[in-house]
Amino acid sequence: MGKHGIGKCNSNGELLLVLCSEYELIVTNTMFKQKDERKTNWMHTRSRHWHMIEFIITRRRDKMDIHSTRAMRGANCWTDHKMLRSKVAFRIRQKDNRQETTYKDNCTLLQKRTRTLRSDWWEIKAVELQIAADKNNMKSFYIGPKEIWGPKEKGPVHLKSTDGIETFSNSKRVVTRWSEYFLSSA
Repeated sequence: MGKHGIGKCNSNGELLLVLCSEYELIVTNTMFKQKDERKTNWMHTRSRHWHMIEFIITRRRDKMDIHSTRAMRGANCWTDHKMLRSKVAFRIRQKDNRQETTYKDNCTLLQKRTRTLRSDWWEIKAVELQIAADKNNMKSFYIGPKEIWGPKEKGPVHLKSTDGIETFSNSKRVVTRWSEYFLSSA
């Protein structure tokens, strides 16, 4: 059947070869040069001739992954057949997830665009502040940092008690202290 096949090919063997050629398959039993006793897997009861009636078939592109295919002597298991064994070392490729790669590419593009926009904005602000400083326009010069860092957040008001020991930050206590202050000064 193959380069290292044995015997003649009958009609079923020809059908198998047609099927293999149609679907780009190979018969691994006949790929390797080895003794006939390691290729054959069934002995005819009357003629006592050994034949190949069982095959291990794989895709042609996986040919390099098959290291050997042979009949196991001594593994009869009370039958007239020999079991076939094939040593295989598949190289499994990771499946490409197109959505994930598209998402990562878009995320990278977005980050790049954001960085360039931020860099351009900082350069524009630096030029505006430099022009304001060159023209001695202090109003524009001091408005620039407010635009960059935003307005200052006002923290809680801290007032001291009448004796000056205790400090208030609670809004109700602060209002009470102010009312005490204005009542005492009036």
